[in-house]
Amino acid sequence: MESMMKLPDDIFRQELLHYLTVYDIVQLDTACMNHKSRPQLLEKISDVILTGDKKKSMKASLFKWLGMRRIYLINMNIFIDDDDRFTKTSIENDYDDQFKYSHHIVMRGVERDDIAMFIISHSQCLQSIDISCKFGNSYQFTDDTLQLIADHCTGLQTLSLTHCD
Repeated sequence: MESMMKLPDDIFRQELLHYLTVYDIVQLDTACMNHKSRPQLLEKISDVILTGDKKKSMKASLFKWLGMRRIYLINMNIFIDDDDRFTKTSIENDYDDQFKYSHHIVMRGVERDDIAMFIISHSQCLQSIDISCKFGNSYQFTDDTLQLIADHCTGLQTLSLTHCD
């Protein structure tokens, strides 16, 4: 840990950080929880833009952790379950610009219109959106969500609403 903290910030960010997944960074942060170098680690990981993963989903609650550490993702795959307390209000209160560098967003699980609208409205450079609902899910997108996508996502190249009413 000590030797990693001695690396200059630019080398740490350019040569090491981009090879770590979000889960690797979470584990590193957890391992440093009570270590004297934790403030240095938090400084090194803040304000970075990571590639992320469109194929591996993250629980929505992880976005609070990312937001508090100012970690941005280009590719996001969000999974929202019934027990998740991920709401539009919690995102607004915790860190509302964490989606500003997102190019590709996949949302799965219990779809909620308010969350979809919030994320889309705070994503400045979206190229693709995949909000495919599970077949048989009673969720329906509102006209407001579709209108927001049409108005806000001018650079959108792909949109998938598979199995959505």
